[in-house]
Amino acid sequence: MQRPFSRSRQLQENKESGFSSKTNLQGGRIVNPDGSFNVKKEGMHFWDKFSPFHYLVTVSWKTFLFISVGFFIVMNLIFAGLYALAGLENISGLSGLSPEEQFLEAFFFSCQTFTTVGYGRVSPTGLGTNIIAASEALFGLLSFSITTGMLYGRFSRPVSKLIYSQNLLISPYKEITGLMFRIANALPNTLTDLEVKLSIGLRIKENGEWVRKFYFLETEYPKINFMVLSWTIVHPIDEKSPLFGITEEEFNDSEAELIVLMSGTDDTYGQQVNSRYSYKPYQVVWNAKFTPMFRPSEDKSYTILELDKINDFERLNS
Repeated sequence: MQRPFSRSRQLQENKESGFSSKTNLQGGRIVNPDGSFNVKKEGMHFWDKFSPFHYLVTVSWKTFLFISVGFFIVMNLIFAGLYALAGLENISGLSGLSPEEQFLEAFFFSCQTFTTVGYGRVSPTGLGTNIIAASEALFGLLSFSITTGMLYGRFSRPVSKLIYSQNLLISPYKEITGLMFRIANALPNTLTDLEVKLSIGLRIKENGEWVRKFYFLETEYPKINFMVLSWTIVHPIDEKSPLFGITEEEFNDSEAELIVLMSGTDDTYGQQVNSRYSYKPYQVVWNAKFTPMFRPSEDKSYTILELDKINDFERLNS
Protein backbone atom coordinates (compact mmCIF):
# COMPACT_ATOMS: atom_id res chain seq x y z
CA MET A 1 0.00 0.00 0.00
CA GLN A 2 1.37 3.41 -0.98
CA ARG A 3 0.87 5.57 2.07
CA PRO A 4 0.17 9.33 1.88
CA PHE A 5 3.36 10.23 3.73
CA SER A 6 5.50 8.33 1.21
CA ARG A 7 4.43 10.46 -1.71
CA SER A 8 6.95 12.80 -3.28
CA ARG A 9 6.31 15.83 -1.15
CA GLN A 10 8.88 18.09 0.43
CA LEU A 11 8.75 17.03 4.07
CA GLN A 12 11.05 18.10 6.88
CA GLU A 13 12.73 14.84 7.82
CA ASN A 14 14.41 14.57 11.18
CA LYS A 15 17.77 12.94 10.44
CA GLU A 16 19.19 13.80 13.85
CA SER A 17 16.67 11.89 15.96
CA GLY A 18 19.31 9.52 17.33
CA PHE A 19 17.23 6.49 16.34
CA SER A 20 17.98 3.93 13.66
CA SER A 21 15.93 3.67 10.47
CA LYS A 22 16.24 -0.14 10.42
CA THR A 23 12.94 -1.34 11.84
CA ASN A 24 13.96 -5.03 11.81
CA LEU A 25 16.77 -4.28 14.29
CA GLN A 26 14.53 -2.63 16.86
CA GLY A 27 11.87 -3.93 19.19
CA GLY A 28 8.85 -2.29 20.77
CA ARG A 29 8.33 1.39 21.24
CA ILE A 30 11.12 3.97 21.27
CA VAL A 31 10.17 5.92 24.39
CA ASN A 32 8.51 4.27 27.40
CA PRO A 33 5.48 5.88 29.07
CA ASP A 34 7.70 7.07 31.93
CA GLY A 35 9.89 9.03 29.50
CA SER A 36 12.85 6.63 29.51
CA PHE A 37 14.20 5.20 26.27
CA ASN A 38 13.24 1.60 25.58
CA VAL A 39 16.83 0.39 25.24
CA LYS A 40 18.73 -2.12 27.37
CA LYS A 41 22.51 -2.10 27.10
CA GLU A 42 24.49 -5.33 27.05
CA GLY A 43 28.03 -6.40 26.27
CA MET A 44 29.82 -4.80 29.22
CA HIS A 45 30.51 -5.98 32.72
CA PHE A 46 27.93 -4.70 35.19
CA TRP A 47 30.44 -2.69 37.22
CA ASP A 48 31.90 -1.06 34.10
CA LYS A 49 28.58 0.57 33.22
CA PHE A 50 27.14 1.02 36.72
CA SER A 51 27.43 4.48 38.30
CA PRO A 52 26.55 4.44 42.04
CA PHE A 53 26.28 8.23 42.18
CA HIS A 54 23.90 8.42 39.21
CA TYR A 55 21.84 5.55 40.58
CA LEU A 56 21.49 7.00 44.08
CA VAL A 57 20.68 10.50 42.78
CA THR A 58 18.03 9.33 40.33
CA VAL A 59 16.47 6.39 42.19
CA SER A 60 13.13 6.91 43.95
CA TRP A 61 13.11 8.34 47.48
CA LYS A 62 11.65 5.11 48.83
CA THR A 63 14.50 3.07 47.39
CA PHE A 64 17.11 5.65 48.46
CA LEU A 65 15.91 5.60 52.08
CA PHE A 66 15.73 1.78 52.06
CA ILE A 67 19.34 1.56 50.81
CA SER A 68 20.55 4.16 53.34
CA VAL A 69 18.91 2.49 56.33
CA GLY A 70 19.96 -0.97 55.16
CA PHE A 71 23.57 0.18 54.70
CA PHE A 72 23.60 1.68 58.20
CA ILE A 73 22.28 -1.51 59.81
CA VAL A 74 24.54 -3.87 57.86
CA MET A 75 27.71 -1.87 58.52
CA ASN A 76 27.01 -1.70 62.25
CA LEU A 77 26.34 -5.43 62.34
CA ILE A 78 29.70 -5.97 60.67
CA PHE A 79 31.54 -3.76 63.16
CA ALA A 80 29.67 -5.35 66.06
CA GLY A 81 30.92 -8.69 64.77
CA LEU A 82 34.48 -7.32 64.65
CA TYR A 83 34.16 -6.17 68.27
CA ALA A 84 32.95 -9.66 69.18
CA LEU A 85 35.92 -11.24 67.41
CA ALA A 86 38.29 -8.90 69.24
CA GLY A 87 36.60 -9.87 72.52
CA LEU A 88 33.62 -8.12 74.09
CA GLU A 89 35.55 -8.06 77.37
CA ASN A 90 37.64 -5.28 75.75
CA ILE A 91 34.59 -2.99 75.75
CA SER A 92 34.05 -1.55 79.18
CA GLY A 93 30.60 -0.65 80.46
CA LEU A 94 28.67 -3.55 78.95
CA SER A 95 25.85 -4.51 81.31
CA GLY A 96 24.39 -7.44 79.41
CA LEU A 97 24.64 -10.85 81.07
CA SER A 98 24.08 -13.19 78.12
CA PRO A 99 26.20 -13.21 74.93
CA GLU A 100 23.16 -12.05 72.93
CA GLU A 101 22.62 -9.04 75.21
CA GLN A 102 26.32 -8.13 75.05
CA PHE A 103 26.33 -8.39 71.25
CA LEU A 104 23.26 -6.15 71.10
CA GLU A 105 25.06 -3.60 73.29
CA ALA A 106 28.11 -3.89 71.02
CA PHE A 107 25.82 -3.17 68.06
CA PHE A 108 24.48 0.01 69.67
CA PHE A 109 28.02 0.99 70.69
CA SER A 110 28.93 0.59 67.01
CA CYS A 111 26.01 2.86 66.04
CA GLN A 112 27.30 5.51 68.45
CA THR A 113 30.85 5.20 67.13
CA PHE A 114 29.69 5.20 63.48
CA THR A 115 27.78 8.43 64.02
CA THR A 116 30.52 9.87 66.32
CA VAL A 117 27.92 10.42 69.07
CA GLY A 118 29.79 8.72 71.94
CA TYR A 119 27.61 8.81 75.07
CA GLY A 120 30.52 7.70 77.26
CA ARG A 121 29.02 4.81 79.24
CA VAL A 122 30.55 2.21 76.93
CA SER A 123 34.12 2.65 75.70
CA PRO A 124 36.77 0.50 74.04
CA THR A 125 39.81 -0.81 75.90
CA GLY A 126 42.78 -2.54 74.42
CA LEU A 127 44.69 -1.82 71.24
CA GLY A 128 42.68 -4.05 68.90
CA THR A 129 39.29 -2.72 69.96
CA ASN A 130 40.49 0.88 69.80
CA ILE A 131 41.80 0.34 66.26
CA ILE A 132 38.40 -1.03 65.21
CA ALA A 133 36.60 1.90 66.88
CA ALA A 134 38.91 4.47 65.25
CA SER A 135 38.49 2.82 61.84
CA GLU A 136 34.72 2.79 62.28
CA ALA A 137 34.65 6.47 63.27
CA LEU A 138 36.62 7.37 60.12
CA PHE A 139 34.42 5.18 57.94
CA GLY A 140 31.32 6.72 59.52
CA LEU A 141 32.52 10.27 58.81
CA LEU A 142 33.23 9.38 55.17
CA SER A 143 29.88 7.62 54.81
CA PHE A 144 27.91 10.57 56.18
CA SER A 145 29.86 12.97 53.96
CA ILE A 146 28.95 10.93 50.91
CA THR A 147 25.32 10.63 52.03
CA THR A 148 25.15 14.40 52.56
CA GLY A 149 26.43 14.91 49.02
CA MET A 150 23.84 12.50 47.70
CA LEU A 151 21.06 14.30 49.56
CA TYR A 152 22.24 17.66 48.21
CA GLY A 153 22.33 16.22 44.71
CA ARG A 154 18.80 14.87 45.06
CA PHE A 155 17.35 18.07 46.51
CA SER A 156 19.20 20.39 44.13
CA ARG A 157 18.24 18.46 41.00
CA PRO A 158 15.17 20.02 39.41
CA VAL A 159 12.57 17.40 38.61
CA SER A 160 9.60 18.06 36.36
CA LYS A 161 6.32 16.35 36.94
CA LEU A 162 4.47 17.03 33.75
CA ILE A 163 1.45 14.82 33.27
CA TYR A 164 0.34 13.93 29.77
CA SER A 165 -3.08 12.96 28.51
CA GLN A 166 -3.21 9.23 27.94
CA ASN A 167 -4.79 9.70 24.54
CA LEU A 168 -3.74 11.45 21.39
CA LEU A 169 -6.67 12.94 19.50
CA ILE A 170 -7.01 13.40 15.75
CA SER A 171 -9.99 15.65 15.19
CA PRO A 172 -11.35 18.48 13.07
CA TYR A 173 -9.37 21.65 13.68
CA LYS A 174 -9.83 25.05 12.02
CA GLU A 175 -11.41 23.64 8.85
CA ILE A 176 -8.67 20.98 8.61
CA THR A 177 -7.62 18.14 10.91
CA GLY A 178 -5.36 18.42 13.93
CA LEU A 179 -3.36 16.01 16.03
CA MET A 180 -3.50 17.06 19.68
CA PHE A 181 -2.70 16.10 23.25
CA ARG A 182 -2.48 18.10 26.44
CA ILE A 183 -0.19 18.43 29.42
CA ALA A 184 -0.28 20.01 32.87
CA ASN A 185 2.19 20.61 35.68
CA ALA A 186 1.38 18.52 38.76
CA LEU A 187 3.84 20.42 41.00
CA PRO A 188 3.11 23.77 42.69
CA ASN A 189 6.11 25.43 41.02
CA THR A 190 5.88 27.45 37.82
CA LEU A 191 7.56 26.45 34.58
CA THR A 192 8.56 29.31 32.30
CA ASP A 193 9.56 29.43 28.63
CA LEU A 194 8.15 25.97 28.07
CA GLU A 195 8.92 24.64 24.60
CA VAL A 196 7.71 21.54 22.80
CA LYS A 197 9.33 19.63 19.94
CA LEU A 198 7.46 16.86 18.14
CA SER A 199 8.75 14.23 15.80
CA ILE A 200 7.03 11.14 14.50
CA GLY A 201 8.50 7.83 13.42
CA LEU A 202 6.73 6.13 10.53
CA ARG A 203 7.37 2.70 9.06
CA ILE A 204 7.40 2.97 5.28
CA LYS A 205 8.63 0.92 2.36
CA GLU A 206 11.54 2.44 0.51
CA ASN A 207 13.37 0.68 -2.35
CA GLY A 208 11.69 -2.57 -1.42
CA GLU A 209 12.83 -2.40 2.22
CA TRP A 210 10.87 -1.46 5.32
CA VAL A 211 12.49 1.49 7.08
CA ARG A 212 11.50 3.89 9.80
CA LYS A 213 11.71 7.57 8.98
CA PHE A 214 11.36 10.44 11.42
CA TYR A 215 9.70 13.72 10.58
CA PHE A 216 9.39 16.98 12.47
CA LEU A 217 5.83 18.02 13.27
CA GLU A 218 5.12 21.72 13.44
CA THR A 219 2.87 22.85 16.28
CA GLU A 220 0.38 25.67 16.49
CA TYR A 221 2.31 27.24 19.37
CA PRO A 222 5.79 25.73 19.95
CA LYS A 223 6.41 27.79 23.09
CA ILE A 224 4.48 29.41 25.93
CA ASN A 225 5.75 31.89 28.51
CA PHE A 226 4.20 30.30 31.60
CA MET A 227 2.83 26.87 32.42
CA VAL A 228 -0.05 27.87 34.69
CA LEU A 229 -3.04 25.88 33.45
CA SER A 230 -3.18 22.98 31.02
CA TRP A 231 -1.67 23.27 27.55
CA THR A 232 -3.27 21.59 24.56
CA ILE A 233 -0.56 21.06 21.96
CA VAL A 234 -1.85 20.90 18.38
CA HIS A 235 -0.15 19.80 15.18
CA PRO A 236 -2.21 21.04 12.20
CA ILE A 237 -2.42 18.23 9.63
CA ASP A 238 -2.10 20.36 6.50
CA GLU A 239 -0.24 19.82 3.22
CA LYS A 240 3.09 20.38 5.01
CA SER A 241 2.40 17.55 7.44
CA PRO A 242 3.65 13.99 6.86
CA LEU A 243 0.22 12.85 8.08
CA PHE A 244 -1.70 14.78 5.42
CA GLY A 245 -4.43 12.57 3.97
CA ILE A 246 -3.65 9.60 6.18
CA THR A 247 -6.47 7.29 7.23
CA GLU A 248 -6.88 5.50 10.54
CA GLU A 249 -5.97 2.16 8.95
CA GLU A 250 -2.85 3.59 7.32
CA PHE A 251 -1.81 5.26 10.56
CA ASN A 252 -2.05 1.96 12.44
CA ASP A 253 -0.19 0.06 9.70
CA SER A 254 2.68 2.54 9.83
CA GLU A 255 3.47 1.58 13.45
CA ALA A 256 3.70 5.31 14.11
CA GLU A 257 5.19 6.68 17.31
CA LEU A 258 4.88 10.33 18.23
CA ILE A 259 7.84 11.44 20.34
CA VAL A 260 7.37 14.48 22.56
CA LEU A 261 10.27 16.48 24.00
CA MET A 262 9.43 19.23 26.49
CA SER A 263 11.91 21.69 27.97
CA GLY A 264 11.45 24.67 30.23
CA THR A 265 12.84 26.56 33.19
CA ASP A 266 11.92 25.76 36.78
CA ASP A 267 11.53 29.10 38.54
CA THR A 268 12.30 27.48 41.92
CA TYR A 269 15.80 26.40 40.90
CA GLY A 270 16.34 28.63 37.89
CA GLN A 271 17.44 25.52 35.96
CA GLN A 272 16.23 23.80 32.83
CA VAL A 273 14.00 20.77 33.18
CA ASN A 274 13.20 18.23 30.49
CA SER A 275 10.43 15.72 29.97
CA ARG A 276 9.78 13.05 27.35
CA TYR A 277 6.73 11.09 26.33
CA SER A 278 5.49 9.11 23.35
CA TYR A 279 2.22 7.97 21.83
CA LYS A 280 1.49 4.79 19.86
CA PRO A 281 -1.45 4.13 17.52
CA TYR A 282 -3.45 2.27 20.18
CA GLN A 283 -3.55 5.52 22.19
CA VAL A 284 -5.02 7.54 19.32
CA VAL A 285 -8.69 8.51 19.39
CA TRP A 286 -10.17 9.74 16.14
CA ASN A 287 -12.87 12.39 15.90
CA ALA A 288 -12.93 13.57 19.54
CA LYS A 289 -12.13 16.68 21.53
CA PHE A 290 -10.87 17.35 25.04
CA THR A 291 -13.28 18.63 27.64
CA PRO A 292 -12.28 21.56 29.90
CA MET A 293 -10.19 20.68 32.95
CA PHE A 294 -10.28 24.03 34.75
CA ARG A 295 -13.13 26.11 36.11
CA PRO A 296 -13.68 29.16 38.31
CA SER A 297 -14.18 28.77 42.05
CA GLU A 298 -17.66 29.19 43.46
CA ASP A 299 -16.99 32.81 44.42
CA LYS A 300 -15.12 33.29 41.11
CA SER A 301 -12.06 34.60 42.97
CA TYR A 302 -9.60 32.02 41.56
CA THR A 303 -9.30 29.24 39.00
CA ILE A 304 -9.40 25.53 39.84
CA LEU A 305 -7.27 23.22 37.68
CA GLU A 306 -8.65 19.68 37.90
CA LEU A 307 -5.68 17.45 37.12
CA ASP A 308 -7.74 14.28 37.31
CA LYS A 309 -9.62 15.43 34.19
CA ILE A 310 -6.59 15.68 31.92
CA ASN A 311 -7.68 12.53 30.06
CA ASP A 312 -11.34 13.49 29.66
CA PHE A 313 -12.61 13.85 26.11
CA GLU A 314 -15.87 13.53 24.23
CA ARG A 315 -16.45 12.04 20.82
CA LEU A 316 -17.75 14.20 18.02
CA ASN A 317 -20.58 13.35 15.70
CA SER A 318 -19.34 11.78 12.50
